[in-house]
Amino acid sequence: MDKKTSLMAHSAMLSALSVTFLYVSGLLPTLQLAMIALAGLLPAAAVIKFKTASGFYTYAVTALLSLLLLPEKSGALIYIFLFGYYPMLKSYIERLNSLFFEWVLKLLTFNTGAVVLLLFFPVVFARAASGLTMYIAGILLIGNCMFVLYDIGFSKLIHAYSYILKKRI
Repeated sequence: MDKKTSLMAHSAMLSALSVTFLYVSGLLPTLQLAMIALAGLLPAAAVIKFKTASGFYTYAVTALLSLLLLPEKSGALIYIFLFGYYPMLKSYIERLNSLFFEWVLKLLTFNTGAVVLLLFFPVVFARAASGLTMYIAGILLIGNCMFVLYDIGFSKLIHAYSYILKKRI
């Protein structure tokens, strides 16, 4: 199989799995963020196996399909604004080799996406509470703490996946 065909097939499978996780996030509200975060990890597999462009293909296809097919759009919006593009951005940010600037950019990215979701798509968090804009600072504080934990765990998963891939080759 040539490289382009392999890239397309790999991205399509990862997108299908991501959409499945996003669908499950709508069915199980208590696991919504966990399923969306899991879907957000899958573009990283495309980035590791191929290049950053394949991660963006996976993200774009997943975003489009989830908006078109999912009955519950809140998971798709959280994926689009917080988790889906992050693996590719993370790969660029971590090339800076300055831990301070890396974390500044990562947190700035997360907070920008979270504020866009909170202000422009309040329907996403309608389950959480009404009058949510009053609680934005608290939500962002907790969100930043969770994001830092997510990023650290994500880095460990990337290293483990890379190690396993290198061992198989």
